[in-house]
Amino acid sequence: MTLEASVAKVDLTPEGPVPLAGYVTRKDRLSERVRDRIFARALFLQSNDARACIVSIDLLTMHRKLYDDIHVQIARRGVTGLQCLIHCTHTHSSVGGYWDSPPAIAFCGKFRSEIYDRIVSGTAEAVVRAASDPEPTSFASASTLVPGYNENRRDPATGPVDPEMVVAEVRRNRDGRKLAALVNFAGHPVIAAEKELHALSADYPGALCARLEKDCEVALYLNGAVGGTSIAFPEHMRDIDQHMEFVSEGLLQGFDRAASALRSGDFKKNPALVNQVSFLDAQSDQTLAFPESWVIANRLAGPLAAWLGRYLRRAVESGPVRFHNLRIGDLVLFGHPTDTGVSIGLELKRRARQAGFKRAMVVSHCNEYIGYMHLPADYDLSPAWGDAFMVIYENLMSMLGHGAGDRVMAHEAERLGELARP
Repeated sequence: MTLEASVAKVDLTPEGPVPLAGYVTRKDRLSERVRDRIFARALFLQSNDARACIVSIDLLTMHRKLYDDIHVQIARRGVTGLQCLIHCTHTHSSVGGYWDSPPAIAFCGKFRSEIYDRIVSGTAEAVVRAASDPEPTSFASASTLVPGYNENRRDPATGPVDPEMVVAEVRRNRDGRKLAALVNFAGHPVIAAEKELHALSADYPGALCARLEKDCEVALYLNGAVGGTSIAFPEHMRDIDQHMEFVSEGLLQGFDRAASALRSGDFKKNPALVNQVSFLDAQSDQTLAFPESWVIANRLAGPLAAWLGRYLRRAVESGPVRFHNLRIGDLVLFGHPTDTGVSIGLELKRRARQAGFKRAMVVSHCNEYIGYMHLPADYDLSPAWGDAFMVIYENLMSMLGHGAGDRVMAHEAERLGELARP
């Protein structure tokens, strides 16, 4: 059967001053202006008996109750049995107030039911509209390197970086026009938060999508392995508009470079479509604030760090954790409920190629959130003192413990084997 697809985009921008999500503040960080609007974007796909919907929302992160309530609304509006991959671009300047949990309130501001309801309703509307009228399409993916636009924030001098951008296009069969664009690249969207703390903004993912949507109906940004990964911050760029232009233009050039390599023969009308949701037991090992080699510091702070890790884990989510993988032809997408570390992202891409896939998208902040996740060796990094804060922060926010990376790699290896079957 031919791949059928459709898209939709719904404006979620709230009225008036609202709490912004991203940074811990003593009082709510209220918006003073709307720099750019925030959206829920949806791409619906179906082929044979398989259906999938990729959703990208300009929010800090997703949580389980929000994910579940969105699906309840989708079903109530007549689209049943659809498991959406719901990704948040991780902008640190979007609306907050949508997570009613004590540690989350510290990052997102006090809970406001009207904000929560708007996100649920608007996202469900985007999915239902996208699923209402799919048409025959073709799909292709490509990739390129975009060096200089992200960096390792745990170890800027020698830490690993993934400069790869993976893109995909969906084109209508009837006229060959571009219906949707997908972009996967890694970098924390904190430009607006660092340069205009009280501006509501979708940050560089929103700026890039706005530019891409001049040439397609909907563009979805899927943020990559952002654990330990910053977007480029040239020291001389103090102006928010200049900085946003620099990053969005550089990434747009990367997209154009990758997409220009696509030929008509690369677009497949009937690529294999597999929508796979799996669960991993959320066992947690002890969390250390500092690298293991910092023996005295861990001895002094270890009990507090372990308690904090367990508290965050219980307060944020409980029970098995949802992982979401998609196969679209020779592209595989790993959807994680974490700030996935760059080392994990690079290793998953390597394993995907070994399994026969041409490309892989590793996507953080999907469906729920359970903190940072690195490989065990990354937690023993001994940073320079100037970089120690970010290492300590990410270590403490690894709510599944420092052994989770290995458990997830084993879990994903099994899923990858299943996805690679003809």
